[in-house]
Order: sequence, then C-alpha cells, then structure tokens
Amino acid sequence: MRIGIVVNPDAGLGGRLGFKGSDGRAKEARDAGAQDRAGPRINQCLTKFFKLLNSSLNRSDVLPELYAWEGRMGGDWIPNDYHIVGTSPPTTSANDTT
Repeated sequence: MRIGIVVNPDAGLGGRLGFKGSDGRAKEARDAGAQDRAGPRINQCLTKFFKLLNSSLNRSDVLPELYAWEGRMGGDWIPNDYHIVGTSPPTTSANDTT
C-alpha cells in the first residue's frame, strides 16, 4: 500500500488570529505568533496510525509505504521512514499544491 502525504504548511494559521484564511498572509500570521497546525496534526495522525499497525489489532500483512515532499510540506512531520518525492521551498503558495 502506498500513501502520499502532502501538507499545506500554512493551513489554519490565520484562524486563531481572526484572519479568515491565511492565503497570502502566512508570514503576517507567523509574525503575529501563529504556530503551525496542519503539520503537528498529520504527525499526530501518523503516530497513531503506525501504533495501530504495530498492535495486535492489525491482522493484515500490508505495510504502507509513505511518499512525501521533504520539508514542511511533508517530511518534517512524518515520524517514520518515507520516500522523498521532492523538496518543498521555504515558503509556499497555492501553486505548490495544485
């Protein structure tokens, strides 16, 4: 099984600041104290997923292979080994996920 991971590192940044979206405002949101939300959430999800896979509840022989961008769009948040499909730039825009 192959699973592709793409994280929008700016998702949810503006919510707590009342920005009603952070498109084009990620730097402003971070400067105002916003912290990454999407990355930590995918990390939490994958940590629980792999814990479940390694438990007695898993009766399958299937082990997933993760594929992700290196950096904030994936690899920074993945707690296990993964295949690198590319490197994300330090800042991203909507064009990076289309």
